[in-house]
Amino acid sequence: MKILALTAGLLFGLCPFSLATEAGRLEIGGGPGVSIPVSSEWGGNFKASLNLSAYGLYHYAANRAVGLELGYDFAHGLKTEGASNDDITCSIFQITPVFRISKDFELGGTKAMAYGIFGFGFYTITASYSAKIEALRKISDATIIKLGSNLGGGMAVGISQNMQLVFDFRWHHWHHSFHEMDTVINNLTPSLRLNHTF
Repeated sequence: MKILALTAGLLFGLCPFSLATEAGRLEIGGGPGVSIPVSSEWGGNFKASLNLSAYGLYHYAANRAVGLELGYDFAHGLKTEGASNDDITCSIFQITPVFRISKDFELGGTKAMAYGIFGFGFYTITASYSAKIEALRKISDATIIKLGSNLGGGMAVGISQNMQLVFDFRWHHWHHSFHEMDTVINNLTPSLRLNHTF
């Protein structure tokens, strides 16, 4: 709930700023996706999870925009139980400034846009450990913050004058080390979003 409140507060807090800018300069959006672990140890041991994202962008020049993006991966669970009978899940919260470059075109008479995007910022990883054996029942959480980056692109298709349906594909990357786990994290995240331009 805290993450959802932060996301809503940030994006709605940007709205008054649009009143002082030229029409069409501010864009907000977001939507669901799937976060898929793909790197060796991480991808081999953990399952995909639901991802939710939200963002705000300022169009400072034609086909150029900068802004802030928030993302949350719900629990990535283990693919198989460990020898210790413990269950481990990892959730991830991302806050990254982003830069986007785009190209407008028409698709069957409808306005569309292709884009590339790059982000660099903070990834907060919370690992939850829960013993499956009742006699040893325990729950302990470990949280760390890492610097990471994301790179990707996508396409947006107009569905109304100020709204677009967006398909976004992103690669997230950072180095992760705690609790005997030292690995490079790579997640592929396709998502379907809606955006609105003011």
